[in-house]
Amino acid sequence: MTLPTDVIDCGKDTKGRTVHMSRRMCVAWTVTVDEFKKEFPGQELFIVQGAWRSVDSPTGGAPESKGFHDFSGALDIRTSNLTRDEQDGLIRIARSIGWAAWLRDPEHVPGHFENNEHAHLALLGEPENVGGKQNVHDGLFRQMQRYHDGGERSDGLAAGTRPFPGKDYHPRPHPIPVFDFDEAENDMQLTDTLKLTKETADALGEGFNEGEEITLGGLLQKMARHAALAVKLTDKVPLTEETAAALGRGLQEGDTITVGGLLQKMARHAALADDSDRSPG
Repeated sequence: MTLPTDVIDCGKDTKGRTVHMSRRMCVAWTVTVDEFKKEFPGQELFIVQGAWRSVDSPTGGAPESKGFHDFSGALDIRTSNLTRDEQDGLIRIARSIGWAAWLRDPEHVPGHFENNEHAHLALLGEPENVGGKQNVHDGLFRQMQRYHDGGERSDGLAAGTRPFPGKDYHPRPHPIPVFDFDEAENDMQLTDTLKLTKETADALGEGFNEGEEITLGGLLQKMARHAALAVKLTDKVPLTEETAAALGRGLQEGDTITVGGLLQKMARHAALADDSDRSPG
């Protein structure tokens, strides 16, 4: 059983290192990237520093981060490649999704970050502890609380970063949203396409082959028509990269999902615009 707090690989950073995030973080980040690309097509977002990047590890986090990236919750995003409108847009979009987010550059924090301009994101709602073990750094947790509460030091800065740490220097949504993992994970469209694995193609029946594509709506139709066939709801299907991306942003290639789970995820979105009549087969 996969959990939102499970730590998974979620891409690469600017140094080519694997970025580790909780499933919940990975989903939130993917939603952020998708929304950013809608508003700023052709522009890319690059992770400078991910989560679970302990300062003490051989390929660890930046000492200047003071351990905020040691556990879950925090991301640093390159901003030197973005225009001012794009930088402000990133902060606005990230905050609307449920991140506490700030620009870290000399303009916003005079005397600091001259050679390390970036956006700092902290995912609100990440649990402080999981299974009796620390999951969010104490300082990062306090930073999230200050952002959420507003007032002094809601700019997320440490006391020594400027003489008088002040209020937030970007507009903040009201009320402050907290990322909804369950809703975002199941954000599928019936027109989304899946590339069939051999197991899924075999289960669907004659006429389907490994590597072919089918819309989610078409797959739902086929599964409903063949409910009487010997396809057990408990049968597990290994996910290809394409299928994992279509099913939910918290899933990744190599994960498995039962046929029943697949049907359930798709059924949750049956109220969406159904173009399944144009589905293959």
